[in-house]
Amino acid sequence: IFIRVPIDVPVGTTVSISSQSSDGIKFKLQNRRTDGGVAEGEVTGYTLVRKKGLRLFAICNPFGNDSVSVVTGQTATYTNVVVNIGSTALPWEPYESQTLTYPTPNGLPGIPVDSGGNYTDVDGQQWICDEVDFGRGKYVQRVKKEELTGTPNFKIPDNIDLRRFKWASCLTNTYKDGINSSLSNFASFQYWSTGTSNHPIFAVSEKDVYFKPTASISKEEVNRLFTQMIASENPPYILGQLQTPIETILSPDKISVYTTLTSYKPCTTITTDSKPTAGIVVNYVVDTKAYIDKKIAALTNLPIQVNPYKRET
Repeated sequence: IFIRVPIDVPVGTTVSISSQSSDGIKFKLQNRRTDGGVAEGEVTGYTLVRKKGLRLFAICNPFGNDSVSVVTGQTATYTNVVVNIGSTALPWEPYESQTLTYPTPNGLPGIPVDSGGNYTDVDGQQWICDEVDFGRGKYVQRVKKEELTGTPNFKIPDNIDLRRFKWASCLTNTYKDGINSSLSNFASFQYWSTGTSNHPIFAVSEKDVYFKPTASISKEEVNRLFTQMIASENPPYILGQLQTPIETILSPDKISVYTTLTSYKPCTTITTDSKPTAGIVVNYVVDTKAYIDKKIAALTNLPIQVNPYKRET
């Protein structure tokens, strides 16, 4: 029997596992290929860090070195399996749960960025995303979708090569320039400094849109193409990072659901079933008395050290 269960955590996360079994072969962790195949040189252990480019699995019978033999009528039972984030395996405990449901009809839009994101997915990719901040009671909108409307008026900007066109002040909102990427349904984002491209590219600068086609065509032709797109069933749009995020106050009923949540001792697991997985960051109030009592107990058990080289006078 070979058991292999994927443990989807962000790259660089330390994970521990503990379990009991009737046959003596316990679950261990291993970094494997994303398809589950064996990655050369990877070891197994009860505590491992997920590596970039690999996927972390909980496994039994690694490499076939430890066989799990079950004959007809025999049962191998695994119980109290616990996977936790951290370098120390935690003991099994009964499960208790609470649920906070927050509808996001339009999702939480995000834009992939190289750095400066407020969310990192399980593959290590950073994103600039909208955010629900229950602690402050606000919805924070960082990303805005905007259709390009009106009459296209692409021009050739001064001191820029003839293959780049600018539609001046065609956007209603003000977008961040030069740091993060944007998305559109008519071209791919690409910094001009990265050189030529074999596909149309664009960039956003505050209220302006720049467009660079694959071939040297006139501004009149570019205006004609965008006029057709605007009149079509799929008008052109951009998804960009707002220069100034928009904050909206959450309704009292949504806040009241959040304030009823509590944590459980000795550990609390926080998960989301959203698809794709939304990022979660939690701040919570600790049990101050228990924390102080623990520190005092640790201090009272400190050994007394005597320096034999110190002379008393």
